[in-house]
Amino acid sequence: MSTLLDIAKNNGVEQVISEASRVHPELTALASFPLTGISVKSVVYTAASNTTGSFRTLNAGTADITETSETRLFECYTAEPRIEEDRALADRYEKGSQAWMEAKSARILDLEMLAWCKQMYYGSGNNAAGFPGLIQSYDSSGMVVDASGTTASTGSSVWLVRAAPAGNMADDGVRWRFGNGGKMGFDPVQLLPVVDPADGTKKFMKYITTFTAYPAFQVQSLLSVVRIKKLTADSGKTLTDDLINQALAKFPAGKGPNHIFMTQRSNYQLQKSRTATNPTGQPAPWPNSIMGVDGTTIPIHVTEALTNTESLTL
Repeated sequence: MSTLLDIAKNNGVEQVISEASRVHPELTALASFPLTGISVKSVVYTAASNTTGSFRTLNAGTADITETSETRLFECYTAEPRIEEDRALADRYEKGSQAWMEAKSARILDLEMLAWCKQMYYGSGNNAAGFPGLIQSYDSSGMVVDASGTTASTGSSVWLVRAAPAGNMADDGVRWRFGNGGKMGFDPVQLLPVVDPADGTKKFMKYITTFTAYPAFQVQSLLSVVRIKKLTADSGKTLTDDLINQALAKFPAGKGPNHIFMTQRSNYQLQKSRTATNPTGQPAPWPNSIMGVDGTTIPIHVTEALTNTESLTL
């Protein structure tokens, strides 16, 4: 499996998930891997006792090399949007109640997936019942660039991530995980009696279905994510190539990012910071990628899941 869209297709929900793929780049740009069950423990090696080599002189030995590691528990969480519609409304649709429910399910699932993408960044700040996000999972002391914006509630972040390539579970890049073997899908639509919310003594009939999945976002290595924080509208506190280069410099050599996520405002700030060098004098084009340390092209993804109203305390 390579992306959430691939997993969804294998579970028979291609029609209602394809709309979301156009506006939520986190779901298509980053690889997804099924997880047997809903939790797994991973051992992460963080250091070794010898970093200068095991050279020795004649008749002299070398010391044993030890490693420092920690065990991290990773869990998927239950996501279960419920879709309901009054029978009297759905039955009036010229294409039938089933078509009405499919269309409504598509709209609701689109919003649900936007919420998953928000959860990927903000974690409990988006929904306390959901999985931890990048805010809770990255190295907030070493893998961060501070733009130093000061206007409260106008902050935003740019995230540079090194994602695991599709099909390569051994890579330590970030990735989506889906529990229960990646299974997801809708229950059959049922016609059930529902209590009138305005009068508990009355009931009416509704078509009801539920979509169930077990999503989570996994950060295998703390060296795979860098955040540029406190980007605001303040003069001199907007996104620039210099801030991006500071972020690139924090990744280990040879293991730089392969994706950058930002809001449209941040993308505009980056465009505005650049000076056009073309002979026509036209403004610099909107950025859709930047060049990495090793000369590779790193795509920029503009997303609705990040906001321009982040608290500066995050």
